[in-house]
Amino acid sequence: MNISVKDLEAAINFMGTKWSKQNNELDRKTKFIYNIDNFNKLEKICKATLSKKEDRQYAYHRWVNFCSSIYCEQLFCKYGATKVGNNKDKEKDIYINDIPFDVKLTVFPDTSLEKYDLDTKEGREGLANWFYNNQSGEGRYHNKNRLFVVCCGDTIEEKNKLKTNFSLIEEKIKEFMTKDIQNKIVILCRPETLIYVGFVMVKN
Repeated sequence: MNISVKDLEAAINFMGTKWSKQNNELDRKTKFIYNIDNFNKLEKICKATLSKKEDRQYAYHRWVNFCSSIYCEQLFCKYGATKVGNNKDKEKDIYINDIPFDVKLTVFPDTSLEKYDLDTKEGREGLANWFYNNQSGEGRYHNKNRLFVVCCGDTIEEKNKLKTNFSLIEEKIKEFMTKDIQNKIVILCRPETLIYVGFVMVKN
């Protein structure tokens, strides 16, 4: 899928800064986003099938995250990761040193009451637990390894813009992949399993 940064930026402008929390019903209504390769087509389908503005914003937001995550997967593979063969595998996208990871593009949470110091093991574990407890729920939920590409900024607008700053994202992914990865991975004890979690922090 070859999607332009210009199209992704257009979707960001339309998706606003607040959208409905992820849920199975809206995921079902917006599953068409996986087959869309440009914003004009996305906008037409959204207007034709989604009567509520907030549902259209949900679709725009989901499309941006989906497409940008694919770019991130490609960048991880550029610097040594291996792509999973099954594109429909919801639990993993890439392997790093034979360890499977699900790649998640997201923003640093404003809703958390805690301030996470990512220079500490406790801070990384705290942020990882926040993401597992607050994102990818219902049908998307799994207790498997994840790599979070986290866009940081003072406002949600700044964070969203970073989702398409692929030169900066590449710089941070390259740094993650070419330095001591083991020191950037935390291990969470979740119900009945241990999870490997990594963070690529993207900020200007």
